[in-house]
Amino acid sequence: FYAPGYFCDYPPAYLYLLSLVGLIRKGLALSFDSPFTLILVKLPPILADILTAWLLFKLAQKRLGEKPALWVALAYAFNPAIFIDSTAWGQVDSWLALLLVLTLFAFSEGRYEAGAALYAASVLFKPQALILAPLCLFIFCRRSALKRIPLSLLSFFATVLLLLLPFSLHRGFQWIV
Repeated sequence: FYAPGYFCDYPPAYLYLLSLVGLIRKGLALSFDSPFTLILVKLPPILADILTAWLLFKLAQKRLGEKPALWVALAYAFNPAIFIDSTAWGQVDSWLALLLVLTLFAFSEGRYEAGAALYAASVLFKPQALILAPLCLFIFCRRSALKRIPLSLLSFFATVLLLLLPFSLHRGFQWIV
């Protein structure tokens, strides 16, 4: 897929999701230009937005109570940028947001290894997730979880290797850089 001469500027994690969409499209015998294909392509980002709003509600509910948590979730769900990015454009950013919120949720619950794996997946969805690396390190340091860093790094790199493996069988792992 990433052969020389073929351009794709997305890391492989989103391609797994698009592959699933493609299999569903084929299974439903939809043509590429069908309006249902367009809906099928936009459905995963819309679902990611719904899940992110729900997760933000759950996170805020613990700290703020039910009514403010509902406002947090609604502010996210009806933010015009979020709405346009997934519903109108069908972009990958919704999945990146979901994975980053899941990462921070895992870290806040002390599940550092799971958070590291989720963070690896988010980086392989979109490299812009790397901007959160200092925050992740800060969380480890602030929560005195430094002894969990080696296992968390192992979790991070195991996830990276697992997600890259099918794309790297014939060329090694250096192509991702």
